[in-house]
Amino acid sequence: MCLGFCSEVLPPDEKDVSSEEINEIIELVNSLEENLIDSDLPSYTKRIIKKHIDKIKEALESYTIIGAKAFNDVVQAAYGEVIDNAAIFEESKNSKEVASLAKVWQKVKVLSDGAVILEKGISASQQLAEHTTKAIEFIQGLGN
Repeated sequence: MCLGFCSEVLPPDEKDVSSEEINEIIELVNSLEENLIDSDLPSYTKRIIKKHIDKIKEALESYTIIGAKAFNDVVQAAYGEVIDNAAIFEESKNSKEVASLAKVWQKVKVLSDGAVILEKGISASQQLAEHTTKAIEFIQGLGN
């Protein structure tokens, strides 16, 4: 009863993500996964992209349980993955798969940023947002 009262009195930590936004990401991920099957990319590049796909799917599944934290965690992990594999992404920068991956990450980031209600002065979340923006811009730059 006490927890129920607290949940009613306390302000929400995040906004709900619409099912349309979730479905849009699912469609993008499924399309990318299908394109990856017939792709001419090297197998190591396919593995990295598949790893990103799996992380996004996991975040989508976890969202109902832990909320937007699932998206924040996956975006943060992707940032490190992109930096660690910059040469591989550079090698495949003109591929439609890398461009699709950048588009998916951009949607996940927008969804994540929109779900989290940030209070002024929360610098850690702001820094995470800045880092993920840089990672997505990097991937997008490779796709052009």
